Amino acid sequence: SISQADDDTVTSETALSDWQPHVVYLSGGNTFWLHHCLDDDWTKRLQSCNAVYMGQSAGAIVAGQSIETACWKQWDDPRVVPQMETYDDLEDAQGLGLVGDYSLFPHMDTEWKGLVKEKREELDSKLKTIGEEEVYKMANEKLIVVDNPDGD
Repeated sequence: SISQADDDTVTSETALSDWQPHVVYLSGGNTFWLHHCLDDDWTKRLQSCNAVYMGQSAGAIVAGQSIETACWKQWDDPRVVPQMETYDDLEDAQGLGLVGDYSLFPHMDTEWKGLVKEKREELDSKLKTIGEEEVYKMANEKLIVVDNPDGD
């Protein structure tokens, strides 16, 4: 049986411990709200269930060392999080640290090259930019691009 909170919602604790998922997929959306919803023990619970983590867009950003890269494009509104009014309020926000020493910058294309070059020096971690058609996996503490067999 699945444990539920008093209000009939499944908590992350019960979902990860009771369901024992093989894959946890966090999609896009507002990076700051997603980060806010992941409590401090979430990473430990994720690691204890031995699930594969897959993150797309905001889900990729929160997997990194820092979510500061979400501030660079200013696509997400920080005001969705209580007491977070500006991007400066989130500069030191830490990610889940699931990809070693890397912070991630998804949706990379030529439009963002100058911005990334300027901002990457401010990070306290390595940076991996990810294009729209790229997929990376962690292997032996390194981020490795996964080849697209179709060449698309």
